[in-house]
Amino acid sequence: MTATGFIYEEMIEELRQGCRDHLDNRITADALQRIVLRAEATIVAVGEQDIRDKMTNADGALELIKFTIEEDQQITETQQVARNLVAWLAKREKGPFDT
Repeated sequence: MTATGFIYEEMIEELRQGCRDHLDNRITADALQRIVLRAEATIVAVGEQDIRDKMTNADGALELIKFTIEEDQQITETQQVARNLVAWLAKREKGPFDT
C-alpha cells in the first residue's frame, strides 16, 4: 500500500512502514521516533501542516512515554502511538468528503 494524495508520499509511506514495523516488534520505539522526527523535518508544505503538527505531537508522546512510563509498559504505550498514527493517516488520506 502506498500513500496517495500526499505531497510527501515517500515520507508518509516510510512513516506507515515504521509504524507497522514497530507494531510487529521489528523496530524499537527509538527507531520509530527517529522516523517521526524525520517526517516532521521533511514535511514543510503549508498544505500538510496538520501532518507536521501530528508528527510533533507523536514525537512528544513517544518522548513522554520514554521518561514517565515503566519500562515494561513502554512497548504497549508506544505501539498505541503507532496505531493512532496509522489510523490518523488513513483518515487524513481519505479526506473530509470521502466515506
